[in-house]
Amino acid sequence: TKSYGSPKYVNSIAFDSKDVLYVGTNKGLYVFNNGEFNYMAVPGVGNVAEIAINKDDHVYVSGFSSDAVNSVGAGLSVYDGAEWKNYNAKNSDLPYRFVEDMAFDKDGSVWMSMGLEDRGVAKFDGEAWTFFNKENSGLNSNTVRDIEFDSENNAWFCTPKGITKYNGNEWYTYGLKDLLYGTMFSNLT
Repeated sequence: TKSYGSPKYVNSIAFDSKDVLYVGTNKGLYVFNNGEFNYMAVPGVGNVAEIAINKDDHVYVSGFSSDAVNSVGAGLSVYDGAEWKNYNAKNSDLPYRFVEDMAFDKDGSVWMSMGLEDRGVAKFDGEAWTFFNKENSGLNSNTVRDIEFDSENNAWFCTPKGITKYNGNEWYTYGLKDLLYGTMFSNLT
């Protein structure tokens, strides 16, 4: 197995359901199991930026082709327990190569912020891709830095302009003024 060299930075970590730890570094993916680290090659990814693991212990990895200054986004790589599959702009409907944050909804679809290029959000259900940006949805910005789901399966998106919530039908935006007002004047009401 090819190694990209000695890691200098840890960028992300995630546990599967068996408490196996996956560690994303600037020099690839490492798996910590039974007291030792082992390198795990990910197609096209030399610098792991983000790791997410779904309820079936499938490992989702995003990152860059290398640790170099001119590295290229590597799309989305998914390990199903037996083999890796890489989704990128050449072999799938993923139109952008930079995937930043990832989160899973209750149906098992992965939602990804299309970071660095500020391209909004992509949703992938394993077969079909859906894209959301401020032109075709209620997102208040194409720059999405974090995605989270609450217990009711509402998607929450963190942007420089505030927070946007999507319940599957409607979009709600809480801007910076809402956050500031809630903080400054909450004791007066």
